[in-house]
Amino acid sequence: MYHHARDNAIASVGKIIKFQTAVVQSNPAYQSQLVIYWLSLLPITHDIEEAVASYEFLCDFLLEQPAFILGADPAASAQ
Repeated sequence: MYHHARDNAIASVGKIIKFQTAVVQSNPAYQSQLVIYWLSLLPITHDIEEAVASYEFLCDFLLEQPAFILGADPAASAQ
């Protein structure tokens, strides 16, 4: 019933990370908690437009700044 609202809320958290990167990165608690929270809410299943935008952002962000999401040592996060 509220799938689109949920999807939009998830996309909004991603947009905070995207457009307020400096604020999120400046506070380690924000960085770890917000990113983990956003990733735990995925996938976006009903709002296809928001899903495409969010997944493109996630892919671009992983390519450009992997340490932001994976941490300083990506190999350690895989274990």
